Amino acid sequence: MLQNTNHITLDDHNVRLIKIKLKRRKDGTLKEGIKVDFSDKPDKVYISVIYKKNKPAVNDLISQYPEVDIDIGGSGYDLKKELSPEIENIVPDYSLYPEFDYSIGFSTRGCFRNCHFCVVPTKEGMFKKVNHPETWYNPEYDKIVFLDNNILTNRKHFMRITDWCIEKHLKVWFTQGLDIRRVNSIIAHRLLELKHFKMIAFAWDDIKDEAIIREKIQLLKDVGFTKNKLRAKVQFYVYVDNYFDEAYESGVYRCRELKKLSCNTYVMFNIDNESTQRIKDLQRWSIQKLFYWLNDVADFKENIQIAKRREKEQTDRITDLKRWSKGKNYFWLFDIEDFIGSVGAKTV
Repeated sequence: MLQNTNHITLDDHNVRLIKIKLKRRKDGTLKEGIKVDFSDKPDKVYISVIYKKNKPAVNDLISQYPEVDIDIGGSGYDLKKELSPEIENIVPDYSLYPEFDYSIGFSTRGCFRNCHFCVVPTKEGMFKKVNHPETWYNPEYDKIVFLDNNILTNRKHFMRITDWCIEKHLKVWFTQGLDIRRVNSIIAHRLLELKHFKMIAFAWDDIKDEAIIREKIQLLKDVGFTKNKLRAKVQFYVYVDNYFDEAYESGVYRCRELKKLSCNTYVMFNIDNESTQRIKDLQRWSIQKLFYWLNDVADFKENIQIAKRREKEQTDRITDLKRWSKGKNYFWLFDIEDFIGSVGAKTV
């Protein structure tokens, strides 16, 4: 986000930058609708870095513009830096983003887990309640997005919050996923009751959790999640290590087993590390649901190449059909198949 004295712009919907933008608007230093860049010589630049891999680019930016006051934060740059309480607790003004059709925010912060790949315990600390969604909810929207990292740490809080969502007739999305190990019968029934406008996301990151994952999926089935409902609404994030064969094979196994249990998968890996081709292929297979449900990952590359060839053949055939129908001499003198052979058309 770049800022002149009266100019401010935002490149994406980073929540921290949204709050800073709103603070400047309230201060009277925001003039909307003007796109600025470094050629405008801004007096202030706010940058939120999500991934560590982008840190060198930000440092390079600092060296190129030493005269500009650049304020940098984000988990990819500084895990300890926080917004001031005044900005952190600011009430959102959704009119800044007319393209939004949902409210967004945190009701809790932190996590009691200590997953080796996750920065949340370091950045946010242990689990704590912060704001009831009524403080950042826009009554004009019927959708609400929760950014909480482990809201099921406190099941009673989750039930109170979702009671409120049901009362308001809101469709919900817990973007960071829900800790399935914390799901009991009451929570499972509540998940079935809620209206979800995106996938209900869980995670299976460690092979050691296989027994409890199976137990909790069965619990979902017991309360009414049918096979079709699981396929339509339930997804597991599956963390896979890039470097070790054993860890990779564990990831493949978890994906296959979740598929057998009628659950979708979404392969995750450390984006700050170099991604191997096999990780890319595994992720593409898990994301492209047609291939995921119809094929095993071992057949994915071969089948996607076949699909691409068929798609190209279909596109070429449509092109030939258009050429034949528009070229009236050909249209009246030849059948489409004769046309293809006589003029060296694209399809064979």
